[in-house]
Amino acid sequence: VTQYVYNEKERISKVIYPNKATKITSRHIDGKVKSITGASVIAKYYDYGINPDGSTWTKVYTGKTDSLQWEKTTSDTVGREYLTEKPGPKSTIEIRQHYYNQRGQLIKTTTTDLADTLYTYNMMGERLRSGLDINDNGILDPESDDRINESNTQYVHIDENWWDETIQKVYAKKDGAAQTTTQTQRTRMTGFSDTLTAENISISIKGEETLSTVLINRSKKTETHMTNNPDAENVQISQSINGLLMSTTSKSGVNVIYQYDALGRKIYESDERVGNKMHYNSKGWIDYVENKEGHRKSYDYDPETGKKTKETSELGKVTHFAYNDLNQITHQWGNADYPVQYVYDPKDYGQSKNSPKQKIRKQTHCHYDP
Repeated sequence: VTQYVYNEKERISKVIYPNKATKITSRHIDGKVKSITGASVIAKYYDYGINPDGSTWTKVYTGKTDSLQWEKTTSDTVGREYLTEKPGPKSTIEIRQHYYNQRGQLIKTTTTDLADTLYTYNMMGERLRSGLDINDNGILDPESDDRINESNTQYVHIDENWWDETIQKVYAKKDGAAQTTTQTQRTRMTGFSDTLTAENISISIKGEETLSTVLINRSKKTETHMTNNPDAENVQISQSINGLLMSTTSKSGVNVIYQYDALGRKIYESDERVGNKMHYNSKGWIDYVENKEGHRKSYDYDPETGKKTKETSELGKVTHFAYNDLNQITHQWGNADYPVQYVYDPKDYGQSKNSPKQKIRKQTHCHYDP
C-alpha cells in the first residue's frame, strides 16, 4: 500500500511507499517546488529567479542546498528553455544554448567545447537539414567537413495509391556535395480495406525493403501486426485479441503464446523454441520459469514492494537479495554464488561491488551517469 499525506497549510505532500521509505515535496506559496527529499529519493533543492530582460531561471541542487552538483536552466518570455548551465571539468561551467528564428524554429545549438549544431527548414516549416558546423563558418556547407543530415518529405503516387514519403540523406564524402540516401520511409495514405488499417515501407541504404502492415478484424476483435523483413523468409507476426497480446512469431520462426486470467493479467508464456513456460502469480510477477524437462526456476518477492527477494535455480541453488530505500540492491548471497555487497556513494551515485574475501584494491567500481 502506498500512502499519500498532504499538509495544505505548510504546502507539503508526502508519499509513503510500501517499504516505508518516503518522498516529501515542499512547495513555495506560488506552487513551485521548493525541495524534494526523503529516503526514497536523491534530495533536490530548487531556486528561482528572473533576469532584467524578463527571462526566468531555475537552479536545481542535487544532494544538498549548496551542492557542487547543480543545473541551471533559463527560459525566455514564451517559456522556451534556451540556456542550460552546469559544472564542467576543472571548475569550468558547461553551457548549452539554443537559438530560435522569428518563426520560433530552433536554428542553432551551442555547447561548450563542441561544434555548433545548425538547423534549416523548408517553406512548409519542416526541418530540412541538421548537422555539425565543423568548419565554424555559421552555415551547413556540403562541400566541407560539416556532418550534415538532410530530410525531404513529399507525397508520391504509386500503384494508384498515395503515400507520404520521407527520404533521409547524408553528405558522406569529405569535401563533396554528393548525397547518400540512408533511408526511405513510406506511409500509406489511401487504398485501405476493411481490415488493412496501416501500412509502412522502409527502404534501407542497400535498397532492401521492410514492409509493415496492421490488420484489424472488428468482428473477431483481433489486431494483427505483420512485418516482412528482407533478411528472413518468415513473416514476423504479433496478434492481439481485445487488446491483449496472444501470440508472436519472430522472423526466425519462433512462436510464443500468452495466456491471461479473467482480469486480463498475464499468467502464462510459452516459448516453443526452447520449450520454456513462464508462469505469473496473481500480482503479475513471474513466479517460475519451467523448461521442457519440467525443471523450474522460481522467484519470491516482497509482498509489499514487489522487489525480488529470492531466486531458486533449476538445481535448487538459492540467491537472496536485499535493497535500500532507493530500491538499489545492497546485498546478494546464498549457495548459488559468492556473497556480494553493493555500496553506493551518495555524492556521485557510483557503485562499489565487494566480495567479503576481497581487499579494497580489488574492488570493482561501476559509475553511472546521474
